[in-house]
Amino acid sequence: YSIFFNLNNKFKVNFIYYLNMETCVNTLISLGHFKTHEFIFSQFQNQKLARNSVALLHAIITVVQNLFYMKIPHPKLYELCKIWSSGYFLWDTLFILQQEKLNILRLAYIYHHLTAIYIINKPPQFYHGDTMLFWGELSNIPSYFVYYYLHTNPESSELKSWLKLQKWFY
Repeated sequence: YSIFFNLNNKFKVNFIYYLNMETCVNTLISLGHFKTHEFIFSQFQNQKLARNSVALLHAIITVVQNLFYMKIPHPKLYELCKIWSSGYFLWDTLFILQQEKLNILRLAYIYHHLTAIYIINKPPQFYHGDTMLFWGELSNIPSYFVYYYLHTNPESSELKSWLKLQKWFY
């Protein structure tokens, strides 16, 4: 990196820390996991429900990972949280760019994903990416069930229950 940048050492150290090649490769592998899950879910669901299932999978695992990290704040555990969610946000961003018409809402999602990747790649003790991911994804979980039941069984009592829970979470 010093060949390309003739800047002060503090910036170089921060730049190298945040562009860790291992983290980048692991994030791409994580993105591949979400692509694989999308393919698996699409074997028995339509594309929209498969995407919803992938989002639910991300939310549940993110909540569990970040809960563990908040209880046992080990840097390697946060690294897993960061890689898992960065992979998901990249996967969803690529999905939006490839599969959907861009509008203000889709652009807002892309901005949200890129901002989330930026924040969670900063030290959690200063930026609280762990806490943001935990609460953000926990509050999203009911919406994935609401979406599922709206598209598979809109008259079900399960939908009514998830709608109540969703309202409570928001």
